[in-house]
Amino acid sequence: MFTLFMDLAPELRLEIWQHALPKVDLPGLAIYKKGCWQPRFLTPSDWDYDDDDPDNIRFEFRYDFLPVSFNIPLAFVNREARGVALSWAQRSGIETQYNKSQPHFQRRMNHEIDTLYIPMDRMEDFEAEPLDRQSEEDMIYRMVGVVPYIRHFAISEDLFCSGETFPDSLDWFNNIETIYVVVGQQPDEHGRWEIVDRGGRPIIWDVERGFEMGDGETILNDDLCQRIMADRNGLGESLRSNHSQGWPLVIRLVTVAKK
Repeated sequence: MFTLFMDLAPELRLEIWQHALPKVDLPGLAIYKKGCWQPRFLTPSDWDYDDDDPDNIRFEFRYDFLPVSFNIPLAFVNREARGVALSWAQRSGIETQYNKSQPHFQRRMNHEIDTLYIPMDRMEDFEAEPLDRQSEEDMIYRMVGVVPYIRHFAISEDLFCSGETFPDSLDWFNNIETIYVVVGQQPDEHGRWEIVDRGGRPIIWDVERGFEMGDGETILNDDLCQRIMADRNGLGESLRSNHSQGWPLVIRLVTVAKK
């Protein structure tokens, strides 16, 4: 089959390779690391510049500092296909790195579609970083406007089994739509990981009713659901202080898979 394929006209082969390329906007997981909270010093052309603000600083969570691994199987077919894949990756903003002459691909996190995963061993950093960064010389005693951007979070089930309180820094993120609780194997920084939603009943939270079970037929982990709804980790309190939007927040128990 492949011998016959290579007998096709080059233009037709290239068109077929193009159709085999992946979509850039496939949702992925970005893993939190320190260094994302950064000030942006505003200019009059910025939408949130304020003539009456002497500081004009936007304190941002720079999600674009975080990589999301990206798979391009076409790059490993043959030389011609690799050329098509590498050219497409460059045009699409996909970064190419090499390990033992093999290309590895990643793109910057997209806060609209990607999920920020906070490993248990980085929970303290996640908690402390916003205040620590504001205590540095270029930020101390300055007034800032906070723009966190992130809509989707993922955390380990271990947080709800450990007795630890939910990180106060979640208060900085006031537009959360989804919290994924990862059951079983946890993602790491090697390779591409994707959330596997097994369609179980979600937990719904809103400011008036608190935690309730959503619609569905199965529950991935009943004991874990009960722990979350008992709110011993302070998640409900954190949400009440920052989640002022009119829509409910969805908590889903999921697994992850390495692709």
